[in-house]
Amino acid sequence: MTQNIVNVNYIAARRKELGLTQEELAKKLGMNSAPAYNKYEKGTYQFNANVIPALLNALQCGIDDIFLPYELTK
Repeated sequence: MTQNIVNVNYIAARRKELGLTQEELAKKLGMNSAPAYNKYEKGTYQFNANVIPALLNALQCGIDDIFLPYELTK
């Protein structure tokens, strides 16, 4: 079975590449603050499905860019 996980390293690198601060991206995603957003970028929290379209738009990328597939094993 495979599952997709968010590639937070790509997200952080792409944000910096575009010259966006965490505060700016947080606002684009409807979050209250940079510290709140930071928890998502560090992987502490997972991005909700309703945030993904805004994230793709802000980062000017495709869905395949932000997800990293991996194999699940039991």
